Amino acid sequence: MSYYHAIINLEGSIKTISIVIAEEHALMRDETRRILESNPDLKVVGEPYDGEQAMDLLRRLRPDVAILDIRMPKPNGIEIVRQMNYYCPDTKALILTACDDNEYTIALMEAGAHGYLKRRKHWVGEDDGHQGRTRNR
Repeated sequence: MSYYHAIINLEGSIKTISIVIAEEHALMRDETRRILESNPDLKVVGEPYDGEQAMDLLRRLRPDVAILDIRMPKPNGIEIVRQMNYYCPDTKALILTACDDNEYTIALMEAGAHGYLKRRKHWVGEDDGHQGRTRNR
């Protein structure tokens, strides 16, 4: 069973889901890309390391999904989500965070994020340390 929703195009075939991974840590970006691209229906189209680079890529590429680090520098993930509502409203925002602060969670959902994935304070792949929440939109 798949844990993502396929995007069906007008011809009725499954469309590859385009993804931007905005994460300041290269190891985390690489591991996230490796996991995502193990599924042939998912394609990482950009990997910015800061908020300015992320917004530039999001505006130009208009991916289906943006996976954002909540504490990314210049600006952070919450501010990027706010800007995405204006510049690329069809892109779904998923936040990655190791933060336990509920204020961040509330702020990112109020900003318009479609969900978040909480990771433990170690790199992806060490064990099953992910918990997440989404909202329907």
